[in-house]
Amino acid sequence: MLRRFATLVVVTLVCWAALADALKFKMPAVPYAQNVKKCFLQWVPSNTLVMLNLNASPGAHMRVDVEVFDTSPHRNEYARKKDISEAKIAFTTHEFADISICVMNHLAQGYTPGPEFNRQIDMHLDVGADAVDYETIAKREKLKPMEVELRRLERTLDEVVDELEYLKTREAEMRDTNESTNERVQWFNFISIGALICLGVWQMVYLRQFFQSKKLI
Repeated sequence: MLRRFATLVVVTLVCWAALADALKFKMPAVPYAQNVKKCFLQWVPSNTLVMLNLNASPGAHMRVDVEVFDTSPHRNEYARKKDISEAKIAFTTHEFADISICVMNHLAQGYTPGPEFNRQIDMHLDVGADAVDYETIAKREKLKPMEVELRRLERTLDEVVDELEYLKTREAEMRDTNESTNERVQWFNFISIGALICLGVWQMVYLRQFFQSKKLI
């Protein structure tokens, strides 16, 4: 079961990487005051290398900005760049959380939004082992192609192990939460039953005294 799950994680990462290569979209320009953003989320484990490549098509009277942060309670900010045409952003994540990549296309003052004011954005995101520049490592350490591939597989397997450890920790936390909830529900049931018994006894005593006062019994 563990091997199947590990294989599923690897296949998911590979499939997502293939989709990331084709991520292109049109970004209409709007005035800065409207603060319109187009954001993309990708869940990334903690302490993982991320490489983001952004390219914006040429366009006059427009300014493309990008913000990169995570959605954890600490809201760690990894990058904030303005007026980009091409950007390469590399960072290492601090927590297990979704990484949010927000792109904005601001229109210069004095211009009215229209179909002629838009820019095409090409986005490529590499995570973990895919973000490492193995060609540079191979040249620096004089590695053979097989050694480079083994280095890549080693890093990928390390990421899978870290992912499984995280899932194991989350499962333990959820199990503890379920057990605590079940214990509280049991105590609530005991208290409810006790309250109903006490109420029934009180009603019997009260009705007995009432009927005796009316000399019905």
